Amino acid sequence: MKAINRIATRLNRTTEVMTWMHLFFGFEGRIGRQQWWLAMLPLLLVSLCASFLANPMSWFSDLVAQRGPNLAETLFSLALLIPETAVTVKRFNDRNWPQGLAYGYATVFLLYIILDHYRLVLASQIPSIVEFGFASSVAAIMLVIIFDNGFLRGTAGANRYGPDPLACDRGKAIGNSLRESAYRTHDDA
Repeated sequence: MKAINRIATRLNRTTEVMTWMHLFFGFEGRIGRQQWWLAMLPLLLVSLCASFLANPMSWFSDLVAQRGPNLAETLFSLALLIPETAVTVKRFNDRNWPQGLAYGYATVFLLYIILDHYRLVLASQIPSIVEFGFASSVAAIMLVIIFDNGFLRGTAGANRYGPDPLACDRGKAIGNSLRESAYRTHDDA
């Protein structure tokens, strides 16, 4: 029984528990698909709520929406870019992609946020070929990130960014089941 408790303790020590602060603001480690979705969906909801609170008339008036985002909306978008990038970096780490790729994507989104604020992209009814190309590229990058991070499994086993998050989940499950069986055995005795 003591051996089982030692194994369970060792398993719990080797698995990392990620806090929400590290999930949204840390750029090290790996997360799985489920953690990525559970982080990105609230960020999307916060983004929509912040946009509505900062500029509610743009949701109901095409004339106001054509003016583009106001300063508050732009600042909210810039602030949310940090946790979005942190979550994406950790998911890219799980996929064993270079971290620079996630930072490159964040730079493209940063550029889009700034250009959109100053209405230098998609400002007219008929966008120029350059505007259309840039907006299409941003949309394509978003789709690639969603598909890659949301649906494809990460690297099996440890990689240069840390242990496999799915193996950690399995380790916790094994540790918990070992601990439960130890308690049941002890209670039965």
